[in-house]
Amino acid sequence: MLRKYFWVFGLLGLTVTGGSAAEITIAKGTGRATFDASPFGISDAVGKTFVTVLENDLARSGWLSRGGAGAADFIITGQAVGRGEGAVVDIRVAARGGSRPLWSKVYREPVSSIRRIAHEAADAILFASTGKKGMATARLAMVGTGTGHKEIYLCDADGGGLVQLTNHRNITLAPEWSPDGRAIFYTSFFKGFPALYRVLLPGGQLTRISNFAGLNTGGAVSPDGRQIALILSKDG
Repeated sequence: MLRKYFWVFGLLGLTVTGGSAAEITIAKGTGRATFDASPFGISDAVGKTFVTVLENDLARSGWLSRGGAGAADFIITGQAVGRGEGAVVDIRVAARGGSRPLWSKVYREPVSSIRRIAHEAADAILFASTGKKGMATARLAMVGTGTGHKEIYLCDADGGGLVQLTNHRNITLAPEWSPDGRAIFYTSFFKGFPALYRVLLPGGQLTRISNFAGLNTGGAVSPDGRQIALILSKDG
């Protein structure tokens, strides 16, 4: 019978302390604050893409919703334009009736980065207006079969920006982010047996972490990124 062992390299333990039950009161919220991005200047496809992504990110945050012109709590102004292969985004947000912006920034980056800029601006606007941290800049790692093989893919939190990360043409599964978001650990059979790999982002440098005989999977990384726990079957 195959025996699976959990090998833990310095893995931190978690202790849950029991105690008396706490009383929890759930109060109905007063509703979301509202934003209005209609004053933001749109003159080309770059500006349209930017505003569309920005508005959707803010509405998806759970803390803000679209408001009517002249009645929203927060007003977003500025302009995003494409200039050849580059894009310039000048954006600011202010409270309705406020004389100074709560946040502002000018971006000068490649047109190909317009979605990422919109995600970054959305999280910055959310924090400046509500004090809440957003997740618009988050990236998702998943397994897909678009090539006929199980490979690792990445996409933005809104489902856009899908890219294929691996091309092993074999079974690849169980992607796990490193705590700093700079690497992904996963298991792949592309050498004929399941081994654990790490790929660095964005360059894609690949390192084999564990290739013992038998099962090599798991790849749970500690919060400080210095240790890793994995499942091995090398002893039975």
